[in-house]
Amino acid sequence: MANYSTYDDVYLITGLTSEVISTSNITSFISKADKGLLSFLAINIRNEELTGDIDGSNKEFFTKYHPIADIDFDKVVDKNDIKVYTWTDMDDEDTKTEVTVSSVNPITGRILLVNSPPSDVEIVTIDYYYYKQEIDWDLVSLASAQYAGYLAVASEFYLVPERFALGSLRITHEYPQRELWRAFISTLNQIRSGMASKKRSSDMVLKREELR
Repeated sequence: MANYSTYDDVYLITGLTSEVISTSNITSFISKADKGLLSFLAINIRNEELTGDIDGSNKEFFTKYHPIADIDFDKVVDKNDIKVYTWTDMDDEDTKTEVTVSSVNPITGRILLVNSPPSDVEIVTIDYYYYKQEIDWDLVSLASAQYAGYLAVASEFYLVPERFALGSLRITHEYPQRELWRAFISTLNQIRSGMASKKRSSDMVLKREELR
């Protein structure tokens, strides 16, 4: 499965290195971040009835909601991001059969099947995710790296108390992952609002001293 960001993106944003957290661990955090990001940005729909004639010749159907979302994190919405089924009895899930999709237009919600459903099919349904707005993939990549960075830094600092003493010295500090979380929420809000302005990963690099 693909990812929206890379371990280099996370290292750049956080100032961490592979000596602190391995690339394999960072990649694991990215996978978790991408799944979380999907839940923030998209809505899951199951067994939605597609619109379109079921007459033995029609292959074209449409979703109720769109844009259709990318669920395998390759920044491309295609047939791998949806599941389409025919039902010969809409009240009996045992008659539900997955069918092969030819192409997807994520913007319009158009689904083209390889074969026309036969006339004995009662309904055609789809399982998919959809976005409430069109997506800026640069911002999605940035959000993925910020979220993964938050998880990575939290894994290193979660045992460090916010306040502690060294002899008579009392030390209070703010957990550095909180800054990453705030940056992530800011980027997430930009994506949700459909803002055209973009921020490069280099614009969001945290100062190394913030992670010490």
